[in-house]
Amino acid sequence: MKPIDEIRTRLLQHPDVQYVASTDTLRMEPAQADGFAMYIRRNATSGWDVSFGEGLQCHFEDAVTAAEFFLFGLSDQCRLREIRRGSVVHRAYAERRQGDGWEVVQETTRLLYPFWRFPSERIFRNSLLNIESPT
Repeated sequence: MKPIDEIRTRLLQHPDVQYVASTDTLRMEPAQADGFAMYIRRNATSGWDVSFGEGLQCHFEDAVTAAEFFLFGLSDQCRLREIRRGSVVHRAYAERRQGDGWEVVQETTRLLYPFWRFPSERIFRNSLLNIESPT
């Protein structure tokens, strides 16, 4: 099964989730107030790109790993933590539930940001699927 088709199959179980899909791209809006937008797309040169929220962007060489990471973002095992400076996301972390705490599995950092602004932190969770997180 193609990765976009597999994700669509999972999303059909949640009619309240709004998404737009084509053969090589799927973009999903957050289903709840504390959720985050996501997209997965085939990269023009090679591999797949997955994005969580405004700041986290990851590249995967194979479609299966990209689809697994996207589905992980929909699960109750994942949260997105964004550190902002003003309105700019300076750092973004995809975190996996680990016992009573959280462990970083992916991180994105911007080099250019308004460093003079006070940092603020926001945490988002989609929690649509009850699945095990990837290792």
